[in-house]
Amino acid sequence: MKQKLYLIFPFVFLFLPIVGCETEDETESQQKEIRYYMEQLRDDDLFLSTEAAFELAEIGDPAVPLLIEALSDEDWQVRLNAAVALREIGDPTAVPALIAALSDENWEVRANATIALGKMD
Repeated sequence: MKQKLYLIFPFVFLFLPIVGCETEDETESQQKEIRYYMEQLRDDDLFLSTEAAFELAEIGDPAVPLLIEALSDEDWQVRLNAAVALREIGDPTAVPALIAALSDENWEVRANATIALGKMD
């Protein structure tokens, strides 16, 4: 019995580095994807930027820090789409930025910040 255990045990360690590499590659790939959609979020085409907001919402929590930053962009459409994405994600770390967005000059940004905060209770 002990011999079988010793034979199986080394094989477990052979696969651990492979699993770790996949996770690292997935994280790097996800960061590239987030950066790509953040560029699209700032595009002048409203359809493209809105679509990017929903793609970032699908990614979820890893996109939140950049979306919070986008809430203070000078372009109201970027702020609007950031608020939409944060509304869909529902991450409570965005609450202070969403509260600040309640005084945005654009009513659509304020409305989506209000909905996002309501959704988070």
